[in-house]
Amino acid sequence: MTGAQQTFRSPFIEHLGIRFISVGHEGAELELPIEAEFLNSVGVVHGGVYASLADTGLGAAIYGRLPPDRFAVTAEMSCRYLQGAREGTLLCRSRVLHLGRTTAVAESEVFLGDAMQFKASGTFMVMARP
Repeated sequence: MTGAQQTFRSPFIEHLGIRFISVGHEGAELELPIEAEFLNSVGVVHGGVYASLADTGLGAAIYGRLPPDRFAVTAEMSCRYLQGAREGTLLCRSRVLHLGRTTAVAESEVFLGDAMQFKASGTFMVMARP
């Protein structure tokens, strides 16, 4: 398990099989192999799978820039479904657009090869750890 995977360890992320390739000041890259269980009734990746991968990427990109005494939670996420993948491995690239004292804004793009499948942006609440 990489350091990034340890930092973002959660039963949900582990259940989906999201893998952290890199997390740092410049953003985050994650990947998710498509499983048969991820497909909807027409045989393409369910929108909730794309949204979960992108939201995880948004959070990872923000956490890559936060000091250890702060944490962030999703307050709002806007999603754009562009294409539907059937097989392969999805790659999520995320970056922070704004990091303030109480809010952060980030964006994720999800690709299959060179084809963008999904794009999301999100606003996060930034708070002190209890």
